[in-house]
Amino acid sequence: MSGKTEQDGEDMRLELEDINMDDLEDTAFLNGYASQGKQQGKKLSWTRFVIRKIGLLVEVAGIFKVVIILGSIFLIALVMLAIVNREDNSLPEKLPRKSTEKARKVVEQLKNTAIPSFVLTYAPIIILDRKETFFPSDLSIHLANTQPTYNFTPISNSLSPLNLSNLNQLNEFRNGDVYLSSREPIVHLPKWLRGQKPNKKTLQTKKSINCVVVVVEKYPVKDKAENNQHSVVDAFYLYFYSFNDGPRGLGHQVGNHVGDWEHNMIRFTNGTPSAIWYSQHGFGAAYTYDAVQKIGGRPVVFSARGSHSNWPEAKAHDFHVIYKRIPPHIAYDYTSVGHLWDPTLSALFYTYNSTNTTFSQSIPDEETHSRSNGTYIPAKSSMPTGFLYFNGKWGDQQLKPGDEGQEEIRGFYKWTSGPKGIGWGDKDVLRDTICPKVLYSNGIPSTVKEGEKNAIRECVIKDSL
Repeated sequence: MSGKTEQDGEDMRLELEDINMDDLEDTAFLNGYASQGKQQGKKLSWTRFVIRKIGLLVEVAGIFKVVIILGSIFLIALVMLAIVNREDNSLPEKLPRKSTEKARKVVEQLKNTAIPSFVLTYAPIIILDRKETFFPSDLSIHLANTQPTYNFTPISNSLSPLNLSNLNQLNEFRNGDVYLSSREPIVHLPKWLRGQKPNKKTLQTKKSINCVVVVVEKYPVKDKAENNQHSVVDAFYLYFYSFNDGPRGLGHQVGNHVGDWEHNMIRFTNGTPSAIWYSQHGFGAAYTYDAVQKIGGRPVVFSARGSHSNWPEAKAHDFHVIYKRIPPHIAYDYTSVGHLWDPTLSALFYTYNSTNTTFSQSIPDEETHSRSNGTYIPAKSSMPTGFLYFNGKWGDQQLKPGDEGQEEIRGFYKWTSGPKGIGWGDKDVLRDTICPKVLYSNGIPSTVKEGEKNAIRECVIKDSL
């Protein structure tokens, strides 16, 4: 009996081994099981679909939540940054004590000279932009880092070393058709171009001469209404920077050059300031003395970042106002209440005597010079005069097309020639009005001058900012 049972179990095992997976699949989808299998499959598919969608929604919601959080953090950061970097352009009520003490010493040193005390009492205070990187530069350091060139070639047998006393001897070469070119490639912006930042407490650039003050006493002006004469004095405050960092716009930069002379002129009537001139890119603007801002009675001059043009307000100044050919909102001069500088603490002082009794009525250009028959007389014998008579350019010659770093956009070039010095063009020290005689076309490239007015710019003295 037991033997038969064992035989039956063995037969069943063999039968099961003969059944394969195909047989099971066929059996599952026979008519008895087909509809039931389909229904179960549909239920499973819908279940999986719903689960996937729910998971996707959860995932999207999570991402959206993260985006909202990150966006909120970004906006908060921007607001905080704006608060931290918010420009406070309010002026200090007074100058630092150490600065005023030094200013009094300068007045005392010039007490027995031809420089009137009111020229110092009302001298401008320069406010450099808070992001300025090219500061007032020592004239002697500038000469030490340049060499005289003509047509990009160093002039042989030139004086060495050049200094403020002998610089005018370069006029013997082609009547001074000379460029003071950097010994290092200017496109690499050598360190000496950076100048010297004024000290916060003294407002002085220590051991640095970067300002020239020229006093021109006019012939007495007769007031017919009052039947008396007025003494008129023009005081020129000229500031020197070794580099002009030109304006930027539309991804380009134009107007870089080595050497940069800027100036203010204050006209005094009977020792009282009546009007002030602000130089700006070859011309400028005039204001009544009462109209401009002051610190301690001294007029405030905002020096634009990089270009150092002079403005009476701290804000963005559209170049379109200066050159109508430049579309509005493209390039700006930026000024802000940054580094205060008293240029008279690092200045040389002169009076200018001219034998001219009348002003020239000829139309000037950028090469017009006013010093004929005139002499610069130093306030002190130790103050050099040779550099004041130099006829050449205070920087490199404009780079040629194709030179490293040179770019051109609509006739304006990135690297241009350095300027001439005191007495030339808009730096004319002989003026009948407070404004220099400057053509409308001055400062505009010759390639785009066509159609510009061949006339002198109008002189308007504004009575408000």
